[in-house]
Amino acid sequence: MGTTGIAPTQPSGAAKGDAVKAVRTWVRDRGIGTKIIATVSIALLMGVGVAAAGLGAVARTHSAAQHLANDNVSGTRAVADIRTQVDLVQQEVFNHFLASGTQAQISYEKNVDNALAAASEAIASYDASFSNPETAEAVADLTGAIADFETLWTDLLKPAGEDGNLSAFVSLRDFELRPLARRMSTSLDVLAAAQEASAEAAASRVDSDYALSRIVIVVVTALGAVAGIGVGILVARRIARDLGRVEKMASALARGDLTARSGLAQRDQIGRMGEAMDRALKDLGKLVNTVSNDSSSLASAASQLATTAAGVQEAADQTAQQGASVNTAARTVSEHVNHVVEGAGQIRLAIDAIAENAQAAQHISSDAVAKAKTASETIKGLGDASEEIGEIVKVITTIARQTNLLALNATIEAARAGEAGKGFAVVAEEVKQLAQATADATADIILKIGGIQSQTNAAVDAIAAIHQVIRTIDGYQLTISMAVAEHAQATQAITTSVADAAQGTESIVASIDQVATASDATSVGIGQAQIAVEELAGMSNRLRSLVGTFRY
Repeated sequence: MGTTGIAPTQPSGAAKGDAVKAVRTWVRDRGIGTKIIATVSIALLMGVGVAAAGLGAVARTHSAAQHLANDNVSGTRAVADIRTQVDLVQQEVFNHFLASGTQAQISYEKNVDNALAAASEAIASYDASFSNPETAEAVADLTGAIADFETLWTDLLKPAGEDGNLSAFVSLRDFELRPLARRMSTSLDVLAAAQEASAEAAASRVDSDYALSRIVIVVVTALGAVAGIGVGILVARRIARDLGRVEKMASALARGDLTARSGLAQRDQIGRMGEAMDRALKDLGKLVNTVSNDSSSLASAASQLATTAAGVQEAADQTAQQGASVNTAARTVSEHVNHVVEGAGQIRLAIDAIAENAQAAQHISSDAVAKAKTASETIKGLGDASEEIGEIVKVITTIARQTNLLALNATIEAARAGEAGKGFAVVAEEVKQLAQATADATADIILKIGGIQSQTNAAVDAIAAIHQVIRTIDGYQLTISMAVAEHAQATQAITTSVADAAQGTESIVASIDQVATASDATSVGIGQAQIAVEELAGMSNRLRSLVGTFRY
């Protein structure tokens, strides 16, 4: 059974084409300055790339030279130094044996020791700085040979030399010293060969880096030149093509052809200029078409205007004749309106007098209302004061009752005290009598205050009724005043309207005179208009001929 699956979504050819088109459109819409700067920038970037490639080659060459100087030249020098010290050791050993005298032998002994120490240091320095897996065995063998040589010198060669034992020295030279010297020479030859091979490898790397750098510089330079020239040619061709379209459109415009279009769609300076010229030619074509149509309409209108002017001339003559009749009638109406104005003025004076008397009566009633309100408030204040006195009297009554109770308690306590409390009992009795008298007096006061409050409430009610009556009268008086004021305003409006009508009749008379004058001037103007109409017809014909030179 076959398997089914969903293939991964891949960008379709149409989507890729849209993306490429979008990029081209974006590049096309950039300004001319931006395109030129981009071309120069590409050239500069290519130059920077060439410079970077050259600097990279120089850096690699410098690194190889440094490696050659540090690893190969210095390593070769170290091997030569070791060889020199080894040869010096052998030479000083022979000089020690051949020396005459103890002092000379001691001097050569020091030289041998110093040469051995120098050789050991040189080998250790080489091992630390230049040794590698290929030379490690030779360095170790050389180190061991130096140690064996030092042992041979200390134990055998130096004593044989001090004793002057020629046969022992010769035997040591042939069977110990020479094999050891060949061993050291072999190790040094290995080190020298390794340094030579390393130097040749470094030289080969330098040659390879040089060849690679040359290729990179040539390739980058070629690519930069091709890219710069390609972009420059592309930009120049596009600019020249767009300018050619604009030039063709300008040439067509110079020939009077308003139908040419640039067809540029990009948003750079040339594209915007072409689009602006397309709009301008389109609008200019519409304008020329409109002027052509209007010139025809203008010719027709001029003919109609001439006919209309003749009719206006006749109407102006009739207007002048009727204006004289209307002027006479308007003067008669003006005289009657003036009589009406005089009567309306007398009526207004009478209504003003009534309004003044009604206003005075209203002031008096308003004053009576205010005074009644004040008296009512005063009597109400007396009622409130009597109530407060009643509260005070209640407090006094309460005190008298408490005093009476205290006197009773004092009498009881005096009776309990016997003879000692008789004097206190007398005082308590007097206090009791005083409290009773106070209670009787407060009762009388309460009765009198109650009467005062009843009379005060009656007075308040009476004044309130009076106040209500006065307020009602004041309302009627205010209504009368308002009615009189409205009649006065209406009369004033009538008087003003009649006066305005009188002025209007005078204006009508003056206007009719002006109409008559204007009718005369109209007759003169119509004659001039007929001449202007003839000139306008000639102008419309010339304009139509001029517009006919354009193609739109």
